[in-house]
Parts: sequence; structure tokens; C-alpha cells
Amino acid sequence: MADAHFICRKSEDGSGRLHLEKQDDGTWTSGLWLVPVEDAEKLMGGIVYLHDTKKTTSGFGGKVLGYEVRPDPAGGKHNRITFRLAAFQGMRGVKWRGRSDVYAHYSGIV
Repeated sequence: MADAHFICRKSEDGSGRLHLEKQDDGTWTSGLWLVPVEDAEKLMGGIVYLHDTKKTTSGFGGKVLGYEVRPDPAGGKHNRITFRLAAFQGMRGVKWRGRSDVYAHYSGIV
């Protein structure tokens, strides 16, 4: 099973995480991530972990139920990925794994 870690900071008002929204059906959406479609496909059934920083453990984790390819809202040339997730409490507190250079906001598939 494939996993991935993302930097997804908390909102300034403390009401939740940026790029994470609860849906009416109890699932969550997270995105607009700059991720290759091939990686999104590999993550189907896998786990996405959201972190404030690479040095902190995950504050959210969920099983990937699906994804959607969307155009970059800023008008960039690369499409973005939004994941649909089923949240699981046991996926909090997981250490960052994968790519960890200073520019990494996405770990790659681990």
C-alpha cells in the first residue's frame, strides 16, 4: 500500500487545516496538491498524512478513496490533485517519511 506525506498547515484562526474540508457524507477533501497523476493513481487505497512541518508528526491521516484533477487556480501550467479521504484517528502522530529537502511539501510515494 502506498503512502504520502504533505505539509498542510493549520489555518491562522485555528479552525482547521488549510486545504482540508469535511464533506456532507463524512469524507474529507484535501488539495490542491502539485502531484503527478501517476502518483495519485498509486495512492488509491493508500494513506495520505498531513503535517504542519516535516519535523512534526501528522495531525491528520486518511485512506485515499478517490482523487480529482483540477486546473491550477493561480493559472499555472500544472494541474493539481484533490484527494477524497476517509479519516482515521490512528493515523495521527506518524513521522514524516520520504523526500525531506527544504523545498519538499510532498514526500513522494513511500
